[in-house]
Amino acid sequence: MSLFSTSRSRARILVVQHSDQAPGGNFCDSLQRHGAMLTTIRPLENAALPVAPDAFDGLVVLGGPQHAFDDAAGPHFMALMTLMRQFDRQEKPVAGICLGAQLLARAYGGRTEPLGVLEFGFIQHCLTREGQRDPLLRGIDLPPLMAFHEDTFTLPETAVLLIQGDQCPHQCFRIGHRAYGFQPHPEVDEKTVRQWITMFRDDEIGTYVAYRRQFDDAWIDRLLDELPEHIAASEAYCRAIAENWLALACRPPIFRNRER
Repeated sequence: MSLFSTSRSRARILVVQHSDQAPGGNFCDSLQRHGAMLTTIRPLENAALPVAPDAFDGLVVLGGPQHAFDDAAGPHFMALMTLMRQFDRQEKPVAGICLGAQLLARAYGGRTEPLGVLEFGFIQHCLTREGQRDPLLRGIDLPPLMAFHEDTFTLPETAVLLIQGDQCPHQCFRIGHRAYGFQPHPEVDEKTVRQWITMFRDDEIGTYVAYRRQFDDAWIDRLLDELPEHIAASEAYCRAIAENWLALACRPPIFRNRER
């Protein structure tokens, strides 16, 4: 199901990228295929965040190895969370992925914290009743999605849980007017996942070295064998939700600049 009513969009989308190993992938590619104009900034490379969302129609905040509760590792986090709220206050859509989802939860009063385990690989979650009715997700089959995180978050008081998991209950939520947080990585392509698997297997990501023994070589080999099938399903899902999300950026606000 698509919310799109036109074939092309001229929406201006701000993308905040926290790591070269966590690019916008299929999500941002889908936005561009529909004509969106993307501006990508890397605040950890001294690129300044805009002080207001006026020049943009939507905001995408990507993942990264940082912890959402560690402001020393992310000195821009406070300004970014303010910007997230400003976008939504103007009824401009926000999409937070992994770290971006955790920061979105924190921006609205949620608590970000260690999960206690590592979620790694393609995991099947399920839609909540609200998720089945949500305009972004409704009518789209939910496949196993790539997870790679050791942190989680509590839901802000006004958030609506859309996708839930067993080991990590909060997988996707909606908050405010048009803001969505995705704990998994629907945006990943095969190249990125293979890079993550190699780095994890070779203990190149210091934060995750302690979890390596939980995933033996046989498990990793199975993941690699199943990767093409998982990626095909994940890419189709990502294209659908990205298209629906972009449609929100093309809708006029109902309550312009309404304060909460």
